[in-house]
Amino acid sequence: MFHSFDKQNRIGTQDSDVLNVWMMMGRDYVDELQMLADEQFTPEYGVKVKVNLVQSPDLLILAKASGILPDVALGVPGNMPFEMALRGAALDIGSLPGGKELIESYHPGAMLPFYYDGGYYGIPETTSFKVLFYRKDILGRLNLGVPDTWDDVYRMIPTLLKHQYYFYVPPDDFSFMFYQNGVDLYTPDGMSTGLNRPEAFDAFKKWTDLFNIHGLERQVQSFYNQFRAGTMPIGISDFNMYMQLMVAAPDILNEWGIAPVPGTRQPDGSIVRWAAGSNPTSAMLFSDTPENRREMAWKFLQWYLSEETQTDYGLNMEQLRGESFRWNTANVRAFANMPWRADDLAVILEQWKWIKDIPNVPGGYMTTRELANAWNRAVVPESQALESPRVALEKAVKSITRELVRKQQEFHFRDKAGNVVRTLDLPQIREPWKGADIDVE
Repeated sequence: MFHSFDKQNRIGTQDSDVLNVWMMMGRDYVDELQMLADEQFTPEYGVKVKVNLVQSPDLLILAKASGILPDVALGVPGNMPFEMALRGAALDIGSLPGGKELIESYHPGAMLPFYYDGGYYGIPETTSFKVLFYRKDILGRLNLGVPDTWDDVYRMIPTLLKHQYYFYVPPDDFSFMFYQNGVDLYTPDGMSTGLNRPEAFDAFKKWTDLFNIHGLERQVQSFYNQFRAGTMPIGISDFNMYMQLMVAAPDILNEWGIAPVPGTRQPDGSIVRWAAGSNPTSAMLFSDTPENRREMAWKFLQWYLSEETQTDYGLNMEQLRGESFRWNTANVRAFANMPWRADDLAVILEQWKWIKDIPNVPGGYMTTRELANAWNRAVVPESQALESPRVALEKAVKSITRELVRKQQEFHFRDKAGNVVRTLDLPQIREPWKGADIDVE
């Protein structure tokens, strides 16, 4: 309770002579940024910075209503810049001097959640890479290699099951099957669902077949615990899993490794490994910021997101507070400067090329919700018989389409009669990103 009276937690009023930054992370992260700003930013630009600890992103909505928005917001959930932009509260980063250059330094697939109506209203601050974790000792005993494609996965699953082992795929992650099979969630204009195509029905069936035919576990309480115990010696997970193993599982430190996510072989023989991220935190600016403060807010954001500052910030966090504070910055070059194991970093950077996050559109929340419902109807056994994957997805498509149209009318992308007035025109990601080609020593 005492800490509720700290200056860093008092956001009811804003200091007019300092740059006000809201950070939605823990106190350690706030304190470190405040120290760096005092040591580096203020001496260079002559502007004092106050980094405020904010507990909930919902405060941004309340702050907008009460007229006390900060100059800069950090640690913001990945969907918040879009929601604020939809209501005219966020600032288009690309409209600022040097903004397009900053945007181009990030993976286009990682920028998808921040795109709206021709602009980008946020910048990814952290990343949560997806990779394949495997137990070297167990796969070695079974004479199994690390799978490179999903066909390799299908071939190894019977051997795993024969010895009472399991392959783990997050049941709620559809991105591998959809994206690797050429399916986008929305049409290029952003106005309709992309799940009513034959390729989508095929990809959805492949997703559900993992559990219905290939015998993967439909519900897993903790992949980390089962991986450590050896009952699930291989599976797909993210940055949090990596850090858990590094910090809390020293007994198997040399018994596990990581590899890129299994890919899908294309007709030309190439392998694509598209996978969504894990809702990264982001940084954003606001349209209500007065012009005289906007320039300094933008300079602060550029300074904070630079390779040098992100490297200093990440190394300081880990050196002073321990390995569990490893900073998973979305700045790929600063990320490579963190003390990763060389072999692991090479794998992470290879998978980084294939990031393709889920774009935001008005009513888009219904897409992920209805896909989860469709998966449940097609996979989770109940008193009634399971639905076929096609029927389950067709029901989802109807619900998604209805909600997309409703929200498009609310935000004036369609008129009251349902006619399209203007389109969203989503960026199309087709090629792996070359920005992650970094030499690893």
